[in-house]
Amino acid sequence: MTSTGKKISAIIKCHNEELFLRECLESISPFVDDIVFVDNNSTDASVEIASQFKVRMVEYKHNPGGDQPMSHFYNWCNDQAAGEYVLHWDADHVALDFAPILQLLAEEPDAVRYPLWNLRGDHRHLWTKNKGVVGPKPWLHKKELTYNDTDTGMERLDVRNRRVITTDQFPALHMNLKSDERYFLRRAICTYRLKRIEGQSLEQWAKQQYANYDDRVRAEYEMMLRELMPYNGSYPKVLERYLARPKWLIESHEGRPVARRELW
Repeated sequence: MTSTGKKISAIIKCHNEELFLRECLESISPFVDDIVFVDNNSTDASVEIASQFKVRMVEYKHNPGGDQPMSHFYNWCNDQAAGEYVLHWDADHVALDFAPILQLLAEEPDAVRYPLWNLRGDHRHLWTKNKGVVGPKPWLHKKELTYNDTDTGMERLDVRNRRVITTDQFPALHMNLKSDERYFLRRAICTYRLKRIEGQSLEQWAKQQYANYDDRVRAEYEMMLRELMPYNGSYPKVLERYLARPKWLIESHEGRPVARRELW
């Protein structure tokens, strides 16, 4: 049990997230009592990496973001948690210092909202849209809370009539690096749901409707990368191995990130 006296389960949802998964698990392990690793049909080294840590491995065989609503997926993940509180921790989140967030649990909130630094391109840079900040989003909450679908087809924690603490402390970095194909499919989820497509998977529908998605998404990626600006904060020790060569991008093959490529 954490020093807060509250048992916390971290839910790590994963589909081919080998790039930063080791750093993700190393960084959050000291702050939680239980890690539930939810694998969704990974074909890279994600499961092998996760098995080297003290985690509970579970499988989710459906396609979150496709035929199954995201709220269904999030609520299913909640059911796997053993703790009083659930921390939805993505496989590309790296903790800076999560202790200040945990201290807020002494006030007995139903949920805690906090922002992240959204890093793109390399460890020295952040995405400037929204000032580089992701959130705040209620990722730490009591297990009894549930997720609902919004009118945009995405999930949202139901905090109506609940006590929510919102903080401006940044406990983590979001290593937001996706291949062009994965980025496009993620963006297409909302349209797919709103149109209530039947008889086609998300991937089938997206590739049929957006035959030229590669060029369009690549152009949008390049635009985002041009907006990079220096991040002046300190980095957690688990990232020190990369700081000697800080300028790099992700190289992908057939939609799968395969290597880090230095820019200079």
